[in-house]
Amino acid sequence: YHPGDFVIYAYGGGGPLHVGSYGRDIGVSLALVSPFAPAFSAFGIAGCDIRRQYTRSHPMPFPAPAATLNAIFGELEEEARREAAGELVLDRALDMKFRRQVHNVRIPAPGGELKENNVGELLDSFEQSYEKIYGKGTAYRKAGVELSAFAVTATVKTYKPKLKALPPQGESPNGARVGERQVYFDRFVTVPVYRMERLAPKNRIAGPAVIESPATTALLHPDQRATVDAYLNLLIEMV
Repeated sequence: YHPGDFVIYAYGGGGPLHVGSYGRDIGVSLALVSPFAPAFSAFGIAGCDIRRQYTRSHPMPFPAPAATLNAIFGELEEEARREAAGELVLDRALDMKFRRQVHNVRIPAPGGELKENNVGELLDSFEQSYEKIYGKGTAYRKAGVELSAFAVTATVKTYKPKLKALPPQGESPNGARVGERQVYFDRFVTVPVYRMERLAPKNRIAGPAVIESPATTALLHPDQRATVDAYLNLLIEMV
């Protein structure tokens, strides 16, 4: 995976301060700074689904009989149902590798009663996943394939916080400007300072600039820009 294909979520006390530098260096074009950045981990865990994983090491050559796969998956799923409260979502997976290799590749497995044709599909899925990681042509079925472990993930869905979209207030961020400060970019530059909690949707800030909140600071480098979206996130465009 290439970092340029993704958006960086910069959170915590230090992430928004440094993302303008490291995000640009690794080729990312956009970073998102949540208004909850200092408490982003806590915000996430408050709405996180409850998950528990059940695994069993059971090395065997692959393809393996469908009946064997059904039996082991069935035992793991029964254990999950005994221990978890609420409505469960069960997801299956297999850890597989080519013979004599050390590292496994985890592939999803279908639910329900597996048939012999499903076993062949799992083998194809393993090869496709392997080549996605290690490159086209790296899978070599003649080396032999080994199944290392079974995994069942039991998920209980929880309530998710609902974020409220706010109406746009125009591009000018002057209502949030509180002063100026000297910042060093190869040399000292006088830059405007804004309060993050005073920014409104659609505000645009051209770098260099400092955007402060009670528990974190975002820094825009020269030629970078930030736009405030409807949920008060800062969307920082890298250059």
